[in-house]
Amino acid sequence: MKFTLAMALVLTAGISFAQASERELSAEEVTADVAEMKALNGMDDSINNTRINWVPANSAGKIVIKVHLISASNPKEHLEVFRQETANPDSLTPMNIFDNGASNTALVSSANGAKFRNCGKSKNSPCITPTGNFNIDLMEVMHHSSRFQNAPMPWSMFFLGSVGIAIHGATPSEYKDLGKKASHGCIRIHPDNGHLLYNLIKSEGGTRSGAVVQIH
Repeated sequence: MKFTLAMALVLTAGISFAQASERELSAEEVTADVAEMKALNGMDDSINNTRINWVPANSAGKIVIKVHLISASNPKEHLEVFRQETANPDSLTPMNIFDNGASNTALVSSANGAKFRNCGKSKNSPCITPTGNFNIDLMEVMHHSSRFQNAPMPWSMFFLGSVGIAIHGATPSEYKDLGKKASHGCIRIHPDNGHLLYNLIKSEGGTRSGAVVQIH
């Protein structure tokens, strides 16, 4: 059974809620939330499909977007854009599309694990950004979240379209949070950088480009 995007957008970035708890999630809670995301798909197995489409040996020439989530060794969340040159997944050449061609790196914001309403079926489902390897399965120049009061999502590049998780442009009020955990599951990026990344992927074939989003 396939859900429409409007029915299934459950984890898109949008409006902050003051009642959110900032505590860290336990491993059991994270596991339970991922299971809940999958359950929302019913019989739709597109989550699994997007996870397993990437095969390093078949990715020569394709774009690789590495998203580095915040950690003890990484104080600011960011993504890097590369091209995989050969069948070796480590044969990565930086694609300097940001800062007037001077950098392949841009600040981003992911989810913080806080319990926001509307992240899942229950009112207090935690918001998380999934980790793993994903293909981009839907692209829209401007998307509006059906889950978070029509919140704008410019330059949307969905890598888990069935549950509404994308790389997309931040709104002006969200710029200050780039580099931090601040979203409801999506990867927010400055819209200028989002536009550049969107155009790059589009020029390579869009959803057929085989571009890989690797979230660590």
